[in-house]
Amino acid sequence: MLELEKRIQEDAIINDDNEVNVDSIFSQYVDVNLLNQMASEWAKRFENLHITKLVTIESSGIALATLLANKINVPVVIVKKTPEFEVDDAYFTRIYSHQYHQSITAYILKKNLCRDDKVVIIDDFLSNGWAAEGMIGMIEESGAKVEGMGVAVEKAAKAGGAKIRGRGIQLESLAIIEGVDDSGKITFKH
Repeated sequence: MLELEKRIQEDAIINDDNEVNVDSIFSQYVDVNLLNQMASEWAKRFENLHITKLVTIESSGIALATLLANKINVPVVIVKKTPEFEVDDAYFTRIYSHQYHQSITAYILKKNLCRDDKVVIIDDFLSNGWAAEGMIGMIEESGAKVEGMGVAVEKAAKAGGAKIRGRGIQLESLAIIEGVDDSGKITFKH
């Protein structure tokens, strides 16, 4: 999606290790018009699936999932990180967080998914696939089926995309970062 690639080129932060940070696009400053265009694109790409729910992990995926949910008229289930109180009736997983440099507990309340659900996962970034694998595991534990995954930005050089595609899940990435050159210019795979 060219508009998203342009925004990444302009606003993403590149650290000393040439890692691309897109927080400035999805969590610190939210351009609702851009996110709405992204939701419209996913709605087209997933139109042949009979989706009953969207699942996203807090917090950057919430705005993306909500706008898509509004377009396709399904609810959003939010995976919470680290329970704030004791939770018994939930599916749990451990996810390594690149952001926090440690494993975190994530959970979905059991009442929010059922075995008849057909789910699409929405997330802002796919790198190694740790969060995606954790969400898929909880969804499958509920008996629901993961039909697809929509990712705003995928890092082509990391294993996450191959893991998801290898499971036979329809992965729709709107921008795929191929790399960053020495001048800081981000290249995209088309």
